Amino acid sequence: MPGNYHLPTDKEVSAMLADLIGKDAPTKTSAAWTPPAGGPLTVATYTNNAGELGAVCICDLSVGGSIGAILTRIPASLVNEGIKAGKLADNLMENLKEVLNIFSSIINKSPHPHLALKEVLSVPPALPDAVNAIVSKPVTRLDLEVSVPGYNKGLISFFAGSYK
Repeated sequence: MPGNYHLPTDKEVSAMLADLIGKDAPTKTSAAWTPPAGGPLTVATYTNNAGELGAVCICDLSVGGSIGAILTRIPASLVNEGIKAGKLADNLMENLKEVLNIFSSIINKSPHPHLALKEVLSVPPALPDAVNAIVSKPVTRLDLEVSVPGYNKGLISFFAGSYK
């Protein structure tokens, strides 16, 4: 039966982050933002069992780096260095990738088809065509401002497509 892929609520994102980092990570809905062409940002893609793209999560470097850093208590100064350089360090990206993988648990909800993290792109020069198709015309969208305690706040957005 056709439908739209599920996206988490701001409360689900906040609760998931709080569980992971052991501290409240306040979220609030934000105005829709246009991810800048060529970054700097991080893009996670989620595909169904047939390999079809169903959802996308985009983080700016501020929140992506902060989430990656707080997970293993990496100093905020290293996040800020990554922001200035326009690219996060490998250890921050690995930690962020873990969180983006765990996000698949709040993206999946019965009776919608299962989605799994396929890949995480760091500062892509341009969004791949399939990603751009969902980001430019999502069926559903959630834009959040996330505050990471002791680190930065930034923007994270979820975009979902439909299935047949």
